[in-house]
Amino acid sequence: MLLRVPATVAQPASFHEVESIRIGSAKVRLASHPDKEAGLWARLNARGDWSAELVGAAAR
Repeated sequence: MLLRVPATVAQPASFHEVESIRIGSAKVRLASHPDKEAGLWARLNARGDWSAELVGAAAR
């Protein structure tokens, strides 16, 4: 059996409220790497107002 989990697009991946990232072959807590966390949030926020994409015509 193969379980496919899509990539997150609006927030870091978490399990039991602990956010994690993969560095090489290791999965580590995101909070242990503030530089990587800042870079991740910068990339996630670069999309702009994603809610406009979801609401679109409903807001007009």
